[in-house]
Amino acid sequence: MGELKKQILEMLKNRKLKTIEIANNIQLTLVHTLYYLKSLEKENKIIRSGFRNKIIWSLS
Repeated sequence: MGELKKQILEMLKNRKLKTIEIANNIQLTLVHTLYYLKSLEKENKIIRSGFRNKIIWSLS
């Protein structure tokens, strides 16, 4: 697993986060952050709730 994915999972251990909060923390664009988040979602490691620009991510 990549370092960024590990970093995202570590952040989500503490609390649910919005996409923009995660992007700001790992200092990536929203597009790149979504790539990693969707990859983690496909691996069933995280879940998404909400819609459009109000997506909240948490550990599954």
